[in-house]
Amino acid sequence: MPQFIERVTMTYSTTNWEKMAQFERDFTDCEDSLGNIPRKKWLRPFSSPQSLMSTQWEREWSSLSEMEAAVGKMEASEEHTKIRKSMVSSGILNSFHRELLQIENPLE
Repeated sequence: MPQFIERVTMTYSTTNWEKMAQFERDFTDCEDSLGNIPRKKWLRPFSSPQSLMSTQWEREWSSLSEMEAAVGKMEASEEHTKIRKSMVSSGILNSFHRELLQIENPLE
């Protein structure tokens, strides 16, 4: 059962949607090839305080050590690093915000 949720919110201009989506397809292909990295769940605002020109993704982790091991794989990957640097230098993102949330149920 997941214990943590990693959530990223990105905003961009309308003209950059396809470019951002291509970067994320490239990230997904790379992360799938590295193995044992949970797939992202994509969210688009429907009714939200977020801009309509934003995208959120979430990834669930069973432990912080699982997340740290996956981050280590991604950082060690030349392909992942190339995609990340290319996305950052492209200028398509207006903002990028990352959260790490612990799942708690006060009823248990």
